[in-house]
Order: sequence, then structure tokens, then C-alpha cells
Amino acid sequence: MYTNEPQLSTRDASFISLVTYRILYDQNMTSPLVQVIHDSKSVISPKGAEDWFPKFADSVHELLSQSQLNLPIIVIALIYLARIRNQINKFPGLEFSFFLAACMISHKMFTDSQFSSQVWAEISDHSTDEVKEIERQFIRLIDGKLHVRNDQYQQFIGVLQALGKNHISIL
Repeated sequence: MYTNEPQLSTRDASFISLVTYRILYDQNMTSPLVQVIHDSKSVISPKGAEDWFPKFADSVHELLSQSQLNLPIIVIALIYLARIRNQINKFPGLEFSFFLAACMISHKMFTDSQFSSQVWAEISDHSTDEVKEIERQFIRLIDGKLHVRNDQYQQFIGVLQALGKNHISIL
């Protein structure tokens, strides 16, 4: 289940960003996607999220580039986000902080090497105290339910594969 797979390329960050958006706000996967210009480049954004999504996608791209997280860690982080999606809506504007927390906790749970809070702070452009508080809040929201069964993991991989086919057809 959790193997040493090759690191994701940074171009996959836009897909991970869109999946995160769909987990948090579009569980029926029906929001149309639009292309917008952000920092002189074209970005695919969910319709209605054009004001914040491009910056979120940039932050996810930077986090994945700097941390070099592999696919199983990211998948588990996305599963964690799905578990607390109904609670996240109470905290608008903190999507990236929740994504960061999910990645941090997934990395801690399923790897032998761990980044310190200082490293996560540098990667995410948060202070060390903010990183620690984000992690505490996330663990409270997920109620300590961090175990992911193999069948849950495999089911989520299937969802990602289906979304990936849809994503490729848009590009």
C-alpha cells in the first residue's frame, strides 16, 4: 500500500489542487472549470473560485515541490481532508492551511523520516507557531481518526484515476 513510489512532478500540483477543491466544496464533482490568467500564466480554476483558487494552486505547487511528498502520502492527506470536509466550511480562506496540516500529519504517520515544524514553516511560509497550531486544530477536527484501511486507500485511488481522466480531457 505505502511504497516508495517516484516523487510527483510539480506539474501535477494543479490536479492535486483541483482534487482538493472538489473534496472540500464540490463533492458531486459537477463544478465547471474555467481558464483564468494568474501571474501571467493560464490556470484552470473551478468556476466561482477564480478569486482565491489560483493562489491556492500556487501554494500547493510550492509545498509539493519543496517537500517532495510521494503519491501515497498525498493520497492519505486527501483522505484526511475528505474526512473533515463538512467542518472545513466553517473556516473560509484556510484551505491551504488545512491542506498543509493534512500533508504534515500524513507524512508523520506513514514515513520514518519526519520534517520538523521549522521545516514545514519554511516550506509553507507560515511561522513555526502557526504550523503547530494548524496541526493541533486539524487533529482535533479529525478527532484523531488517522488510520486509513487498505480498501479505503484503494477506493480513493479509483476516484483519483477517474478525476485524472477528466482533468486530462480539459487540458
